Amino acid sequence: PNYPAKTADLTSACFDLSALNSPAFKFAYHMYGISMGTLNVQITKDYGASWVTLWSRSGNQGNAWEQVILDLSAYSEDVVQFKFNATTGNNYTGDMAIDDISIGLYEAPVEHCSASGTTTADEWIERVVLGDIDNTSGNNSGYGDFTALTTDLITTNYYTIKIYPAWSGAPYPEAYAVWIDFNQDGVLAEPDELVHSFGPSTSGTISGRFWLPKSALAGQTRMRVAMRYGTAPSPCGAFDYGEVEDYTINIISGTSMPQLSQGTESVTKERGFVYPNPMVDKLSVDLRGFTGQVSVILINASGQTIRELTGQEGQLLTIEVGGLQKGMYMVVLQDGQNRMTLPVFKN
Repeated sequence: PNYPAKTADLTSACFDLSALNSPAFKFAYHMYGISMGTLNVQITKDYGASWVTLWSRSGNQGNAWEQVILDLSAYSEDVVQFKFNATTGNNYTGDMAIDDISIGLYEAPVEHCSASGTTTADEWIERVVLGDIDNTSGNNSGYGDFTALTTDLITTNYYTIKIYPAWSGAPYPEAYAVWIDFNQDGVLAEPDELVHSFGPSTSGTISGRFWLPKSALAGQTRMRVAMRYGTAPSPCGAFDYGEVEDYTINIISGTSMPQLSQGTESVTKERGFVYPNPMVDKLSVDLRGFTGQVSVILINASGQTIRELTGQEGQLLTIEVGGLQKGMYMVVLQDGQNRMTLPVFKN
């Protein structure tokens, strides 16, 4: 059998790294099973006379592919070879695999600040739902790393995130916050990247709508969900009671402005649903051309819901906007069949 402690080596050809200013060795690995062994990545610059271990993992790493980027700046003038050295565990319950191997330029991985709740004896985040993410996590002792879970979000579109808290006994008033690192710089900047905040509340389901701005960079980035007892959580640092969970969002660049997903002739031909534009103290919203009950949502450039109200077809609604900061906003109008997004500006 291929256990215990059986070894296998996978050795590369020679590579001249002198043409790369900041070389890196990249690969993906999967190490899953209760009797997992050890995987090493080694390098030589003397044609195999001696090997240096660059990276090593042992034991069960979970049922997920993980990405690794190794800085090779110390070998930037050398001709090198690489070797994957694997050793099996004590029995057959462990599967090891590698994939997506390449040599390229080194880019330092983005590091986000740490955040966690100190105590989760009374409350924690039970479940988070957004797009393809539907994660029932339970109590993770203050922090849950779920960055292996991801969902695609398209810029200039509107999304709903749901957070389900849990308590060991009677519910406590909890405050919630969600951040997305839109510019992928490792900083969860407030208020630009705070896409939803709510509470304190004892509700068992927290639902928040947010807009994904056009300026968000395409690619994978961090989403942080936090729940704290009694007061609003911050994106970084430890706090007393509650929990933090991290996820991965894959941002896809969309169109500059979404139009009606479905529409009647009267809706597509009408103009001036919102006025005046730019707005000053009040914004009028004309709901002619829609059908039945119409949801009206005013969203700022960071994707936060600023105002939310409901009207009926043909109605003229007024939104108070005098206290809003100058800048660009979006008005989302939606009935049972039609959805329209209109830009407005505040002077």
